[in-house]
Amino acid sequence: MRAMNGRLQIIRSPLMRNTFGRHNEQKRQHHHHRQRLDSDQLPKMVQFDESSDSYRCFCSCFHVKTGAFCIAASGIALTTILLMIVGITRNTAAFLVPHLFVQGLSILCFLGLIIIGIIAFITDSNVFYRLLNAAPFSEFPGQITVALPVHAQIRIYVIFFMYIISFFLEAWFIVIIYNCNRYFTERKKYMSYCLAYSTPLKTLNSAR
Repeated sequence: MRAMNGRLQIIRSPLMRNTFGRHNEQKRQHHHHRQRLDSDQLPKMVQFDESSDSYRCFCSCFHVKTGAFCIAASGIALTTILLMIVGITRNTAAFLVPHLFVQGLSILCFLGLIIIGIIAFITDSNVFYRLLNAAPFSEFPGQITVALPVHAQIRIYVIFFMYIISFFLEAWFIVIIYNCNRYFTERKKYMSYCLAYSTPLKTLNSAR
């Protein structure tokens, strides 16, 4: 810094200029190195197709998510079946109630699938085919209807027919289990009456 004619002038020495330039160069190199590290840490492009055949199960009839639901439901149903066997063996109506509840829920599920299938067949709606979840297909944005190939349609018709059969079987089974539950309830009342009034157990002996 020098004073000339009453004015101050700033004079940069070569040493100061070189130091400032070297600092900028180091800062630029550090920023470039950091950008390169950030670019190396960025995730690579990931491709995901939820309708891929690798996400199908049960001979490619269902999506793996639906298959997991089926396995979970089968586990619950197996537990209720074991309870029902114990109830039938011990003539206890209360052990049949869980199975009746599961059967009622199964009937509602099959009825919902049948309704969804009928709407999907009539309208070819993309939404209802996805709710039915019986065949793989690609969902395109903005597409309301979907045209499935012939083999996929045949597979859906077969599965839909199985849903109908299962619905009627469950309806038939729940009537049988309900009558068995009613039998055990009335039998218990009759046993209590017999123990109270010493009535001969002719009805129970003849029913065996």
